[in-house]
Amino acid sequence: MTPTKLEPLFEPFSIRNLTLKNRLVQTSMYSWYATSEGEVSDRHMAYMVRRARGGAGLIMVENTCIDWATGRGSGMPIRIDEDRFIPGLNDLANALHREGAKIGVQLYHAGRQSDARARLVKAGIATDEPAPLSASDVTSTAIGDQPRPMLVSEIDDMVEKFAAAALRAVNAGIDVIEVHAVHGYLLTQFFSPQTNHRDDEYGGSLENRARFLRRVVRRVREVVGPDYPLICRFSADERVPGGASIEDNLQLARWLAEDGIDVFNVSAGTYEARQWIYVPAGVEPGVLVPLATAVREATGKPVIGISRLGMDLPKAAEFVASGAIDLVGMGRSQLADPDTVAKNRAGRADDVRPCIACAECAREFIAKQKRMQCVVNPELGYEFRGTMRPAPVSQRIVVIGAGPAGMEAARSAAIRGHDVVLVEAEPEIGGQLRHSLLPRFHRQEMTSLLNWWKRELDRLKVEIRVGTRVRAEMLNDFAADQIMVASGALWQPPAHLVELLGDRPTSHDVLLDVAAFAGSAVVIGGTEAGLNAALALAEAGTETTLVDDATIGPEISDLMRNEMLHQAREAGVRIIENAAVVSAGREGARSVLGLRTADTGDITVTVDHAIVSLKPTSAVSEWNAEQDLRFLGTVATPAGRLYQATQDGFWATAEY
Repeated sequence: MTPTKLEPLFEPFSIRNLTLKNRLVQTSMYSWYATSEGEVSDRHMAYMVRRARGGAGLIMVENTCIDWATGRGSGMPIRIDEDRFIPGLNDLANALHREGAKIGVQLYHAGRQSDARARLVKAGIATDEPAPLSASDVTSTAIGDQPRPMLVSEIDDMVEKFAAAALRAVNAGIDVIEVHAVHGYLLTQFFSPQTNHRDDEYGGSLENRARFLRRVVRRVREVVGPDYPLICRFSADERVPGGASIEDNLQLARWLAEDGIDVFNVSAGTYEARQWIYVPAGVEPGVLVPLATAVREATGKPVIGISRLGMDLPKAAEFVASGAIDLVGMGRSQLADPDTVAKNRAGRADDVRPCIACAECAREFIAKQKRMQCVVNPELGYEFRGTMRPAPVSQRIVVIGAGPAGMEAARSAAIRGHDVVLVEAEPEIGGQLRHSLLPRFHRQEMTSLLNWWKRELDRLKVEIRVGTRVRAEMLNDFAADQIMVASGALWQPPAHLVELLGDRPTSHDVLLDVAAFAGSAVVIGGTEAGLNAALALAEAGTETTLVDDATIGPEISDLMRNEMLHQAREAGVRIIENAAVVSAGREGARSVLGLRTADTGDITVTVDHAIVSLKPTSAVSEWNAEQDLRFLGTVATPAGRLYQATQDGFWATAEY
């Protein structure tokens, strides 16, 4: 039975002649799962079917390219610019229909936000790739490749390409079409005064800047007919200097409603304000809902609300019940757990594997020309392989170390039917993940993930032994078929700091007992551990300085790094980059450090506590044993982070 508080989400919803079984929509997310020619692949099919099976009423195919030569952006999105792609899309539509979901495609052109040529140009490689197209020759600071303004004849052709793609979608059995006018892509570039400096009928006034998008919508409506559902995804607030205002976008929405749009999928930001495209950890779910509500009130049309709502479906249900939004858009939460909808509806919300909103799916993989992957769900993109099918022979598997790699290894092995023992030296499981629980901005996400692993291990009846430190000579005592070592890296202070500073408290000490460091402190070393320690100190009221001889947090993905630095500065952390510690002394009980910087010369920092960030090193040598051991996570790859840990743990027993 559906929990009462979630009932608004499971009411049917009609758009023209289409009825969705519920209010939950998986929004479009580029996966790089298509073939090299942009066709639906077995990998993409299995990924989409798995999400449809999880219970969402509408599944949007990723951004679907209407002009491969000039508009694909980068990589291999799904294509719809030629008739030969209709059969694959029809296969996908039929597969999703069999699971009870409706399917939509998002018609898009990247415009100046295409990096197909930019990557080569930046590397100094000659290329015959054409310059990206746009309204004007304004270069995106996020891409760095100057676009070419479109000719009016090219605009005319592009309108017809959108229309032809829409006709193919209808012929492929697609239920809904979404026109992509969001996040700084081509149609947005014409509407935004930041990127449109034209002086013809497509530039200048609000009406002129809206002309291209309005022509596309009207032409698509003409092609698909009066009863076919049309959605427009657009940024109601670009949140960039010189971008279109909220008032301008509300007027645009009114016009688009007149032109035939039935539903608005309301977002914010462009590539130059990515934090609003991928709302990061620490930001309350629903932060962009007020924009959707404003569009709803301005147009009288239904709206899809987004911004981490899949991570808090009770709150999403409140938004629907109050009339703030009509449909709930879910993105990254569907990647983390394809059964998010089904588990919530069954009253099993605690069983949902939580998305931690790190955005590495986009920034560490898609942005770096890799297939979409998920830090917490290693099976993403491998659904077609049946990796978790029962093992042919059950084995006794011992996993040493209950950090993320060990917990995931134990969980995956137990799912496949193995007899698993998980051994941890500390009094509780969690490993390095416990060190990330202290900073407030991502405490909820990391706590949810750790608690989920604990519940999974309990559900699967994994034997857990805590407070048990295993040494190499003890391994034979386990009588195991397989022994996996996930005991973590050796964390050590940099040698030059030990020589200069002597024995000092560490970033790990802070994260285990922040209250012991009241007053003022300097954290030396801007690793992720150091940044977390500095954040925790500042949030606890300690006057905190964070120092690094290079850049803070280079190992952290760009979006999360920027958010962590923002949170640190908001908490009052003084950040000093490119500063080497060259001297250390005492002033009574206080530490006096001399810093040498390239920009500002010598700086003296006097604090109550000088804290050294630890750095990980390989611990494989600690296991000089004759047994055939499998090393997981940072024990062998100390530079690895959470993604490496979950991948190692999962694939230790999964089927390839």
